[in-house]
Amino acid sequence: MALLLSAMLAAAAPPVALRRLIHDTRAITRRDGDALWPGFARIPFHMILVERRGETLFCHAPLAGFRPLRRDAVTGCTMQQRPRANPLDISAAFPVADEPAMIVVGAPARPGSERARWAIEVAHEAFHQYQARLPDYAAKVQALGLAGSSGDGAWMLDYPFPYAQPAVEAAFAAMCGRALAFLQALTPAARRQAIAAYVAARHQARAAVSPADWRYYEFQIGQEGVARWTDVMLAQAAARRDPRYKGVARDRLEGVASSLKAVMRQGLRVWKRGAFYELGAVEAMMLDSGGPGWRAAYRDKPFGIGDQLDAMVSPPPA
Repeated sequence: MALLLSAMLAAAAPPVALRRLIHDTRAITRRDGDALWPGFARIPFHMILVERRGETLFCHAPLAGFRPLRRDAVTGCTMQQRPRANPLDISAAFPVADEPAMIVVGAPARPGSERARWAIEVAHEAFHQYQARLPDYAAKVQALGLAGSSGDGAWMLDYPFPYAQPAVEAAFAAMCGRALAFLQALTPAARRQAIAAYVAARHQARAAVSPADWRYYEFQIGQEGVARWTDVMLAQAAARRDPRYKGVARDRLEGVASSLKAVMRQGLRVWKRGAFYELGAVEAMMLDSGGPGWRAAYRDKPFGIGDQLDAMVSPPPA
């Protein structure tokens, strides 16, 4: 009976190839994450893997609704399983039980060909788990005053930002153009000039919306834009060791520029908050061009990227 039970539990675990991929993804965040963000290597990597046959929870204490499996020798994690409750294409991080940002991701359709891309997408969600553990992060989100009557975080997705207003679309199209100029700049002087032009366009966009709307923009820049920058940097770091990540690193960076061009062509009303991810990634690149010091300030004030950009272009005190 014991042998039969052991065989049943082993058969219920995700395939070895998937568990190896999870191991490799954790290794990326542990090896390269701390070089970007102190403490990134210490996140618990609580993760729900979604497959057609069910969902497997990795690296978490026993949780109601899941049945325990054996400890996984490949990932080094505990495993628990339940029937599937999430869509197969999910890639997100949100509160589950005592975890403020559970990584919840669908398994790649083709583990071989999508291995590197999937790993970096999971690393993006892992950074949200890191963000949720920054000092008073949840309180700082609440202090934005944007939740209204929403008690489940839905406002983060459906906040009524005036995407379709012509003046707002025009202002953000100008920001995208300046962001592209920064990405195309070849010298430090050209980059400084591009940053100054971008910050000026950013102030014009701020004037086109309400204070609450701008707080939503700063929230998305701080939460999703910086996560987008982080996954680009992690892909580049992984590519320096493993050639399988070179294409992903190139695509992640080129994808920022191509997305900005698409926002300019299709309009903010089409891209909505998705445009903020790309603009936020560029804003992080701008700050990083001046050195890594901005990251310590971000940890203290994650929704103050605009203040850091203003300080970057302001003349030094006499």
